[in-house]
Amino acid sequence: PFTDTFCECDLKENEAFFIFCVKSAYEGTHLTHNVCSRSRYINIMEEKAVCRFLDVCYEPIAKTSRSAYQNAEAVFTDEPSLMAAYIQGDEVWPYALAPWKEGLFEDFEKEYGYSLLPYLPQIFEGRESSYTTRVHFYDLIGKLVAKAYVTQISQWCHEHGTRFSGHYLAEESLRFHVLYYGSYLEVLKATDYAGVDVLAAYPKIYHYNTTRFAQMASRKKGTNGIMTELCPFIDIPYFEKEPVRYATGILNLLYLGGCRCINSYFSSDFASYAPKVLKDYKGYMSCDQAKWVNNYVGRIGYMLDGVQNDCGTFVYYAIEDAQAKTRPQHCAQESAECDTDRSLLSITRKIYEAGHDYLFADREDLVNAAKSLEADTTVELENDTKNKKEKAVNIVANQNRIPQISGIEVKNIILPAMDEIWPDTWEALEILKKHGVNVMFADKLPANRVGERIRFEWYNFREESIRGPKCTETELFKAMNEEEILAELDSQEEELKLDTIRNGTVEDKKYTEENPMILRAKFIKDNKIIYFVVNNSEKDVKLIWDFPGKEQAEIWDPSDGSVIIAKKGKAIELISYRGKFLVYYKK
Repeated sequence: PFTDTFCECDLKENEAFFIFCVKSAYEGTHLTHNVCSRSRYINIMEEKAVCRFLDVCYEPIAKTSRSAYQNAEAVFTDEPSLMAAYIQGDEVWPYALAPWKEGLFEDFEKEYGYSLLPYLPQIFEGRESSYTTRVHFYDLIGKLVAKAYVTQISQWCHEHGTRFSGHYLAEESLRFHVLYYGSYLEVLKATDYAGVDVLAAYPKIYHYNTTRFAQMASRKKGTNGIMTELCPFIDIPYFEKEPVRYATGILNLLYLGGCRCINSYFSSDFASYAPKVLKDYKGYMSCDQAKWVNNYVGRIGYMLDGVQNDCGTFVYYAIEDAQAKTRPQHCAQESAECDTDRSLLSITRKIYEAGHDYLFADREDLVNAAKSLEADTTVELENDTKNKKEKAVNIVANQNRIPQISGIEVKNIILPAMDEIWPDTWEALEILKKHGVNVMFADKLPANRVGERIRFEWYNFREESIRGPKCTETELFKAMNEEEILAELDSQEEELKLDTIRNGTVEDKKYTEENPMILRAKFIKDNKIIYFVVNNSEKDVKLIWDFPGKEQAEIWDPSDGSVIIAKKGKAIELISYRGKFLVYYKK
């Protein structure tokens, strides 16, 4: 289908002729709209280009200093991405771009068993009839990026005594997960130690999901959390009003969200250390303030080193819906245009600020959780050589299994408003629901199931992609609005109950502008149950706690390193944007 000269075609009545051009992409992308350079970048799907990148950027350092990489915990390149998406909202370009590499058509057919060629127009146009093609296409793009870029650099790092980490671009949005990587999670899973970039300078503008998506990859790989490049970039003048308080506020949120290694630009006033030498290096904090912040976060890191959130509520990573609806455009695309992004942002913020922690789970997580529940039943049916009574006992025992994801008991699964879902995800949800998991769909059920297709040899405007049966409301599943989902979570019995005290009166009101926002996360470490409780508010607050079967708790305070015993009913004071650990011992 390729030519570098000209092409011609005889068209019959009502036929159309599509011409697709292959070109280098850089105008209007992240290459021309960033803070440091205007240079072109490699295609991170091309293995040869990445190999050359290693030769030019990594090898010279290794030759100059053999120990440079061996002494590094990990290395990364800042914000690598596909250059197929425009980034500036007021620009319009003549080409709508989709990711491309040599051999892409062959890779696609090898992966899915059918040719992309007759479906190629569906990447650029069409609605429901094009969704399966796009889901397959962008899933493959993610795998190709993971293989060519991440895996290749990771192998080089291993050979030189270190690991590959890194943070990518626009981590907080499903729409950008597709535009910049095809499948962001596929890329993160290939990374030795996943990382993110946080630009928020104070808690009120922090995006909770920035770390939570990467935290999902960490959970799957079993790493000690994730790396964060903390670069206070957004609204620095506001941060400068109270840098210590806002720094601790952001650091609390990072540790709550799975970060365990933080490279921070919350710099101190180095000019005050040695005025003659460092007079131009002025930061945000004095020397003493910087030491205090480092001690504070160091104690948090000590408490949470090697542990991940133990949380029974999982929010579904609905990447297939974003992939299905992503079409190359002539201008920038925004996450606000993606219904699933808006729903995820809204529902996670609402439940989290009401005191309910959450983790993300993807298709693989749900399918594996369901398979583990059904495994014994399947084996029993295939190998039924014993009497019916014994068979019935085995099935009942299987039904009493505890649904788990990464060893964590699954109590709730929340799905954002979405239209497309993988068939095996839907089937897994049915199994999990029957085994007692509370499955909640925000605002609507998915309209269709994607992933199956009738193959045809040429593109025909009258041909519709074959979609699975409609996902309709049943006794198992019904759509719920956000208030109903929150009410359901509120109604569930909590292990640790926290109530605020105001004017000597106990209150259990949820967060409002007047009431403090108390965030929490639970961790299991050795024989200890640890809760990190954070006052994410402008005002100080007093709390009382209740934990079934416990009459006292150890209160570990990262502000000063103190550990005290607090009897049940005794008030605990939480300063604005500070946290404390409540530690209980297992019997």
